[in-house]
Amino acid sequence: MTSNVPNVPSFALIAYEGVQMSAVLGLEDLLGMANRFAAEAGVPQLSFKVLSTTDLTQLHQFDAIVLPPNLTGVRGDKDKALHRWIKQQHAGGASLCSACAGAFWLGHAGLLDGRIVTTHWALEDELKTCF
Repeated sequence: MTSNVPNVPSFALIAYEGVQMSAVLGLEDLLGMANRFAAEAGVPQLSFKVLSTTDLTQLHQFDAIVLPPNLTGVRGDKDKALHRWIKQQHAGGASLCSACAGAFWLGHAGLLDGRIVTTHWALEDELKTCF
């Protein structure tokens, strides 16, 4: 769902290789529900889009990027195009959010240096070793 209303926050939910689709779809449902409540209240709705890594070259600047969890053991080290896109979005002012293993994509994009980072407890040692 997208909106052309000015000052409406725009979110990108990234469906990268190995992403936990239940997390992507759950976030999509929650944002859709928020929009239904917003419509009922007569206030602007959020703009959000689920993106695959093949969608990244055609898109505008987002206000927030969400990197959901991953259940396959893939850690994003080969997603160079996605890393560049995340860095461009961040440089343009996007807030970045990850859940669990999604933090690895931020790390490979070079955006964790000097920051406090969280991940799933079972990934703590691996994240520390990588970044």
